[in-house]
Amino acid sequence: MLSSLFAGRSIGQRLTVVLSLVLMIAFAGSGLGFWALSRVAAETSDMYENSLVSERLASDWYRNITNGVNRTSAIAISADPSLAEFFAASAAESTKQSTELQKALDKQMSSPAERKLFEQLSEARKGYLSSRDAVSAAKKAGDADKAKQIFDSQFQPAAAKFQDAIKEIVQEERAQLDAAAKRVDAANSTARTGLVVFALCALAVGAALAVWLTRSITGPLREAATVADAIANFDLTRPITPRSNDETGQPAALAEDHAGGLAEADRRGARLDRQHLDRQLRDRCG
Repeated sequence: MLSSLFAGRSIGQRLTVVLSLVLMIAFAGSGLGFWALSRVAAETSDMYENSLVSERLASDWYRNITNGVNRTSAIAISADPSLAEFFAASAAESTKQSTELQKALDKQMSSPAERKLFEQLSEARKGYLSSRDAVSAAKKAGDADKAKQIFDSQFQPAAAKFQDAIKEIVQEERAQLDAAAKRVDAANSTARTGLVVFALCALAVGAALAVWLTRSITGPLREAATVADAIANFDLTRPITPRSNDETGQPAALAEDHAGGLAEADRRGARLDRQHLDRQLRDRCG
């Protein structure tokens, strides 16, 4: 197949084709590596810009919720009615921070699963805030029994539901982070494997073509040298068959022409010698 592909081509053309093939394989390997690295960059960017940000927002919100639950629990359980007023400012600040976190997290929730969890979280927050405010209002009014009753029957279930809802979002985002990390590892593995495979292919093809190219050049030259040596020793019987019309076939063609010319000169000389002998014999006999 290679012989038919390169038949009639010059050495320069052969070298161009061989180097082009090797460079094409190397370029394909580089393209695969670039594609894999692009995938890694995209997955890493998505990991940091979406899942990681969402996980941090949800974690911060969870800590804020935990502090609020502990604060409301202290207000409900304590016999001091002034705690509700004492924690009013911090409760308002906590609510403000939670609202900001909720808005920021809302923008990050893009998948159907995330939206569903966020809607559940929003509903749970409404029940939590309602029961928390009811506990604080009862304590401020000096009705400790009512505050305790609301705390036990409404606030604790609402707080647990709220915390569970935010935990589910945290777990969802961490699951997405783990999945993204696996995709990054897979892309890295694909890139490494592809680069190694293409490097080996380039090496194998390059070596095979180099061996073939060397033989296609040196073989005819060795044959031409052998023919030239035979001609120098006046051996004109050796057959000469040029393999191609390129630079490697030209010496053989020249050797063929020289051998043919020498053979013709030898035949002419032989005829002249026979004619000369024939004249001498006729002269003597006559």
